[in-house]
Amino acid sequence: MVWGIAGQYAYGGTADGTPLRWDLGAGTVTSLERIADIGAKTGSVDGDALVVGDPAGATTRRVAVDGTVDELRGPGGELAVAFAMSADGRTIAGVIAPAEFPMVWRC
Repeated sequence: MVWGIAGQYAYGGTADGTPLRWDLGAGTVTSLERIADIGAKTGSVDGDALVVGDPAGATTRRVAVDGTVDELRGPGGELAVAFAMSADGRTIAGVIAPAEFPMVWRC
């Protein structure tokens, strides 16, 4: 399933939640370690970072293709859900759950 597209990359996951990144120009697909239930929701234009998470309860994470993981939480450690990523993959927007206050992370 595809959740988002940026540049020449599409982001999504398999039925079991394994994050996938499709390189539409090269016609290839890369899978990353499964750390959430719905795969990758969005990603950067150059394909080097993506956002994974389960809106039903797991905190969203920014995952770089080199394996670096940034957990995205609220300022007090609250559960948070990310929905969008900037083209360069360094700015992420979402909400702090369950109150749904807007949040921006810079990685």
